[in-house]
Amino acid sequence: MDDYTIRRFYESDFEDFHASMCEYDVVKMTGSWPWPPDRAFTRSRMVTPHAKDGRLSVIDFGGRYIGQVSVVDGVLGYMLAKPYWGRGIASWAVGEKLNSAFSDEGLREIMACVWLGNPASEAVLAKHGFQKTGTCEEFCIPRGETVKNNTFRLGYAAWKAGSV
Repeated sequence: MDDYTIRRFYESDFEDFHASMCEYDVVKMTGSWPWPPDRAFTRSRMVTPHAKDGRLSVIDFGGRYIGQVSVVDGVLGYMLAKPYWGRGIASWAVGEKLNSAFSDEGLREIMACVWLGNPASEAVLAKHGFQKTGTCEEFCIPRGETVKNNTFRLGYAAWKAGSV
């Protein structure tokens, strides 16, 4: 993964970011993204406090936005532009963000949720030692319906044991 980096948003990321959010298969896995996508909403997500302080990071390939990964308030989130699915990039990016979050932020645990029907995302979490803790239901804005999801947890001790 030498060609990939994690960094903060650049203004020049907007078109690639918005293009990825114009893919329903990407957006339907988010909870709060509008469908159809809205350019102003996309732009607003580039300048949130989390984006500015680096808790939400761009996944960069060759100087271009291809996705994002975040740990905000102890909750992991990630998405990847559809052309980059299935290449191990999400697993790599999650590992980078976990290293940062557990090392720099002093977190004791990180939580994650995955909509049912997304086994690839569950596999990413399993690679990093996340354990399923239950299921719940939440309203998914792009789908316009309540959707079940699985919840996961990774404690600091488990992360540390797996990261050595």
